Amino acid sequence: MVASILLECLLSCFIWLHLSDLLKLLGATSLTITDCKIYAFWWLIGTPVVIGKELLTYFIRVDGAPTYSFLTALSGGVLNIVLDYVFVGRLKMGILGAALATILGLLLSFIMGVYYFIKSPNTLHFTWHPLSVKTAFRCAVNGLSEFVNQIAIAITTIVFNRTAMIFAGEDGIAAVSIIMYLQFLCIGVYFGFSMGIAPPLGYAYGDKKIDVCMILEKYARRFFCTAPLVIYALTYFLAPTGVSFFAEKNSIVYELAVTGMRIYGLGFLFSGINIFSSIRMMAYGKGYFSGIITFLRSFALLLLFLIMLPVFFGLNRIWLAVPLAEFFTLFLSVVSLIAFPKKDALLMYP
Repeated sequence: MVASILLECLLSCFIWLHLSDLLKLLGATSLTITDCKIYAFWWLIGTPVVIGKELLTYFIRVDGAPTYSFLTALSGGVLNIVLDYVFVGRLKMGILGAALATILGLLLSFIMGVYYFIKSPNTLHFTWHPLSVKTAFRCAVNGLSEFVNQIAIAITTIVFNRTAMIFAGEDGIAAVSIIMYLQFLCIGVYFGFSMGIAPPLGYAYGDKKIDVCMILEKYARRFFCTAPLVIYALTYFLAPTGVSFFAEKNSIVYELAVTGMRIYGLGFLFSGINIFSSIRMMAYGKGYFSGIITFLRSFALLLLFLIMLPVFFGLNRIWLAVPLAEFFTLFLSVVSLIAFPKKDALLMYP
């Protein structure tokens, strides 16, 4: 944990030294770059808290306390919303208020995580004993998919914003930002389910209880037979309502975002299975397979469609990039669902 925080602090220093160039690369304009710098400054200052909160949330879940892990994240989110209202809505602090609200919300989650390991009886404990190189390497490989996912998000965001800027100017960038906000509400359901079921899957697989894995897999299949249809239906019909929180009705941004959200949302029909497949393979210790799934859906295929579609069809078809990437990744995900775990999987993949 200490190594992760120190590494992220070094990365934050590098980002700060090149902040202006990076913000412009991400799509910031002369009208928005000042606010972007303010928000980025406080985010970089809060790096130890941000990383610490993420790590502690995972550790608590693995320790067998998913409810407390959920409450830790929920408490920080609620405080963030309340402080947004106070700082931005009442005190008119603008982007500075939004940044402070975010960091203070994360700080609350971080403190709750530390409290859990200090006061609660638990299985996991902090230690200064160093990991062996072999163990550290295995951990790194198993976490490869999440690393790929985060890098892919940064790169595809750049491409998304630049393409939107070319075809629709700042209105296009605003529409992309709105859709990115709203899509997290949808895929959050998939991530929540997958991360919740991953620890018991990992425990059962580690104990060679394949029958337990099969039972958990059955529950997952039932969930993904219905959840994607419900989520897309809600996305389609509630898109105008969701977008209205960010843009005025009848504005160009509003029209772009509503249309884009309904097309982009088609990806929710396939992304749940892809996300679950990636996380379950990580739970089974097959980080390389998990990384391939994530690489395809979050980077390779997505980047390919982001570049090709606007060239031939304009901005309105850029929203199809995500659904197409998710659809073609689905084939590999289905293979992983069929192949693992099998009775002989423990022998084939030690």
